[in-house]
Parts: sequence; structure tokens; C-alpha cells
Amino acid sequence: MELVEAPTTETLRRAPAIPRAAAAASVLHESTRELARRFHGGDGTTGLFLVDLGPDGRLTLDVHARGCRVRIGGGRLRPEETTATLRTDAQTWLDIADGHLDGLRAFLDGRLSVSGDLHAAVRLTSLFDRPLNADTNVRTLRTRTSRSVEIASLAAGTGTPVVLLHGLAANLLSFLPTFDALAAHHEVHVLDLPGFGSSDKPLPRGNRYHPAWMARHVRRYLLERGLGQAHIIGNSMGGRIALELGLEHPEMVRSITGLCPAVAFDQYQPLRPLLRLTRPQWAAAAPVRLPLQAVERGMAELFHDPSVVPPQNLAAGAQDVVRMVRDRGYRLATVAAARHLGAEPSGGRNAYWTR
Repeated sequence: MELVEAPTTETLRRAPAIPRAAAAASVLHESTRELARRFHGGDGTTGLFLVDLGPDGRLTLDVHARGCRVRIGGGRLRPEETTATLRTDAQTWLDIADGHLDGLRAFLDGRLSVSGDLHAAVRLTSLFDRPLNADTNVRTLRTRTSRSVEIASLAAGTGTPVVLLHGLAANLLSFLPTFDALAAHHEVHVLDLPGFGSSDKPLPRGNRYHPAWMARHVRRYLLERGLGQAHIIGNSMGGRIALELGLEHPEMVRSITGLCPAVAFDQYQPLRPLLRLTRPQWAAAAPVRLPLQAVERGMAELFHDPSVVPPQNLAAGAQDVVRMVRDRGYRLATVAAARHLGAEPSGGRNAYWTR
């Protein structure tokens, strides 16, 4: 294809004198090439990303440690050969590439759908320097909190810091709508807790994945990022970690919001001796395969009215679950964390409710 010179996206929006189809192809290619020139590597995310623009064609972004190569057209490239496939329209992609629209906002609004590695897709646009006139500010971070753990996170916004902690077997993706909404008025950080998402997953030996161990890593994250006192919001296991952080390090906490926080439930107490004497997490080393359609149905049942969730978002979430379960480190961390929560005493001198 011969490309018509079109240095800015305004060419497309000003009804150009050249044929519109040729102008559109040229603007898309040039805008994406400019995006690649702004590549800085970010958190080390790599992969092959297919951008499917429907009738306006395809683009591929080959992201590696030293740069980003852009090709116009995807040829016979199949979605399963890519790290992630992004489907949107040409105008939405131009807005994303030019920094006027964040890819996360487009995804949540239903203007962009993702198949494949949703974690990598969410991080994609943050791997590039923003233009001076950009309207987006989502950042991907990696923060070392110990010799064995580096925490992956997303950050956006300015103001009083807010930290979001996900639940057991989840990751930061479960908080994306909350993260996006709060970033309008706060500096928001959403974490992949150790063992989950894109964070490091050390073997579950000793006290690893206990709420107190997790809270120490959250505290170190706050210190390394210079956040000072923060509002801590936690769901389920994340709520229990938030409470532990408040109990042990109150100087780091402005407030705690627990969304169904995990606590020491009395009904689990008959299992405590068994959980304390055994190490069931090692059984999780065995491979596990989950049927995608069953996972998608299960996720839909989490909502009173599943119709409020865009179908493409449910599909992307289900794909992320299937991908995570294939990760041995994730399975070990999930069972280890569940064991620590179940083995926690509810009564006694040093028990949860006494504290």
C-alpha cells in the first residue's frame, strides 16, 4: 500500500482533499508509528499485540525490551498467536494513540474489547511517553518490597493517596472500575498483591501469604512510593490485609474501607488443627485446566444482574482467570493464603477479635 503523507490526526478530521480511505490508512499508520517512537519500556511488559480496526484494517505492535515495531496489517495472524488482541474503531484507536483517551477508559466504556492477556493489554499504552497535550495519566509501576517480591501496580490521578487491595484468587483487574472512578479526585494505586497477577510469586514457605506478611509488603510499597498515610480499600482477603496494616502500622493509614473483608470466622475453627498441621498448598502444584465457558458463566453469576456488565468484559475476565490458573505460582499462593485465613484463631489472647 502507498501511504499518503499525513503528519497529524487532524488530517483525518478536516475532510482532506485526498481520498478519505487513503487518508485514514495514512493517519492510522503515522499515529501508531509516533506512538512507537515514544516507547520507554515501562514495567518490562512485552508481547505481540494485534489491533483490529474492523473495516479500517489491522495494526500489529511487537513490543520487546529494546523497542516497539509497528506493522500495518495483521496478515494471517490469528488471535491465539498474539499476547492480546484489541478490537476497536479507527477513531477510538487514534484517540488512544494520541493520548486523548486512555485504553482503560475505552475498555470500561465498551469502546474497546480485549481477548488474550488482559493484564498486558491494560498496561500497553502506559509503556509509551505521553504527548505534552495528553489527557491520560495511567502509569504502570513495579516496586521492590523485599529481595523475593516485586509488586506490580497501576497508578493514576493526583491528591490524597488511595490504595486498593484485591481479594483471594483475584488481581488488580477486579478493581479497574473503582480505580478509574477514584482517580478523578485522588492519587490511586491498585496493587497485584504478592503471589497474584503480575507480581512475584515466591514459594509458600513459612509465614508467606499470611495477612501479616502481606501487610508488611503493602507497608513497604507505601514507603517506597512515598505515599505517606493513605486510605486503604480492601475486598475480602484485601480487607483483612488492610485491617492488619491498620493494627500493626496505624501511622500508615488514614482510613480503612472493608468490602466484605475476610475475618476469623467461628465456623472455620473445627478445621484449624488440620490446617495448622498440614500444608495443602503443595497439592496446588498439580496442573489445572478450567473450561472457559464454565468460568464465564460462573463470573456472570457473581452479579445480581449480569446484563449490567458488558459481555466483552465478562469474556475478558474469564480468559484472565483461565490464564492465571495455568500459573503454578498463582495456584500455590492462592491455596497458601486461603490456608492462613482459615487457620486464624477467632478467640484467645492473640486472636483476631481480641486484637
